[in-house]
Amino acid sequence: MQLWTCCALRDANPARITVVDLAQNSGKAEAVRQGLIAATQMDAAFIGYWDADLATPLDAIDEFSRILNKFVETQVIFGARRIMLGHRIERTIGRRMVSKICATLARQAVRLPIGDTQCGAKLMRNSPLLRNAITNPFTAGWLFDVELFARLSMQMNDKRFAFYEQPLSEWTEIAGSKVSATAILKSGIRMLFLICEMRFGLSLAKAETANSAEAHILPATASTEAKAA
Repeated sequence: MQLWTCCALRDANPARITVVDLAQNSGKAEAVRQGLIAATQMDAAFIGYWDADLATPLDAIDEFSRILNKFVETQVIFGARRIMLGHRIERTIGRRMVSKICATLARQAVRLPIGDTQCGAKLMRNSPLLRNAITNPFTAGWLFDVELFARLSMQMNDKRFAFYEQPLSEWTEIAGSKVSATAILKSGIRMLFLICEMRFGLSLAKAETANSAEAHILPATASTEAKAA
């Protein structure tokens, strides 16, 4: 979404809309992280992010909020683009294949049977866990969603019910994606490095981040949580 469009929406409803204008283009992962940081400082029980193309309709937010209100153990709810009887899910074969690869990496990083991490519809509790997870820039590029889930997972003793996949009733693939095959490959390699560090404690050379900033996933400690809060 163009900046002038965002500003026009804010000007039309300044009490409900805030625009976070970054000084330079640092990529989607950093833009989402900065948006989440700004949102955590507001008086909101739930915060999240939604792809601006509205491939997932906004009315799904009500469904997500209902689940978070019902299940207090749930920390994160995200859309799952499963092809089910009666559901309006339109995805190309190529997108489905990429999604399966991402899900495989996610299962290794988060150590949970996650089916779909790349749907751009996510809602989370505004908690110290989340604030700690977004303290440092992401390093996995296009797969920052997986890295965010992994950072949250690392802080949880019991994560069986912390992540909730919500099958979407409708999702439409929007043409014009800027994600290239090269970007997907690089992100996959970065994710493999992170998995080795998180799962096996191997100290591997970090892949370059999209904005050339160094970052490291920190385990939850009293000092980091207090600083993030």
